[in-house]
Amino acid sequence: MPNDARVIEVVEQLLPVPETRARAASILERGYEKLGDSRRQAEVLEVLIATTAARDDRLALYGRLSEVHERSLGDATTAFDVIARAAGEFPTELPLWDRLTALSAMTGQAQALVDAIGAVVPHDGPSGLPELVELDLAERAATLFDEKLGDADRARPYLERMLARQPGNERAFHRLKQILTTREQWNELGALYEQVVAATADTVRRAELLAEVALVAEEITGDRPKAIAYYERILEVDPGHEQAIRSLDSLYASEMRWDRLAQLLERRLQGAVGEDRTELEQRLGTLLFV
Repeated sequence: MPNDARVIEVVEQLLPVPETRARAASILERGYEKLGDSRRQAEVLEVLIATTAARDDRLALYGRLSEVHERSLGDATTAFDVIARAAGEFPTELPLWDRLTALSAMTGQAQALVDAIGAVVPHDGPSGLPELVELDLAERAATLFDEKLGDADRARPYLERMLARQPGNERAFHRLKQILTTREQWNELGALYEQVVAATADTVRRAELLAEVALVAEEITGDRPKAIAYYERILEVDPGHEQAIRSLDSLYASEMRWDRLAQLLERRLQGAVGEDRTELEQRLGTLLFV
């Protein structure tokens, strides 16, 4: 041990010298670890980070420094700060964000975590990140704002970013739908549905989505012409859609669109039998007679 201490004492003299600084820091880091001097070990790890250029080496040093702070010094907050620096420098490294998320939960730094994410994935505008990474970080930010910070308005841009990148993302769609419905932002809700419908190839799912937004127009906002337009679009993809047919029957009558109602009754007659057919024939006859 005395020899180790003597070596460290000599090498410490070389640390301030630019030409020997990196090599001295490397020797001292191992020496301080051996001596159990975690505070000085952390200091020379900072020197190594400052003097190391290689990506993989820098990632390893950031990880080592964070572990020294968390496990040896019992300072998870500083460990969080170290990994936040690393994530800012290497934002595509999702394991860094996993580590940062764990440290955030440990230290109660939800706001600091969304700030770190916001630095690389802004509320709007391109991030320049690969789609997989952007989606991952946007979902983390949306979840933090929504569930940890109770700020749905700040979660919304990230949910919208997720949906723009991945129109079939059901989680983002349903949460946005809840937010807009709660705030009674019906025009924005309609636009949201249009976005998802346009990106949906499955005809059954398209009909379901149009039926949902049609019901909003019919029963909540009272916009019957808009509801009619939605239901008519449903019949374009699913001619036998029962909800659309019955709603259009009522809406055409209330809007006095007798020609369209007659066409609808003729369509319904094609598959009707028994008393239903008799009733439809009577209604159609009355319309045509008038």
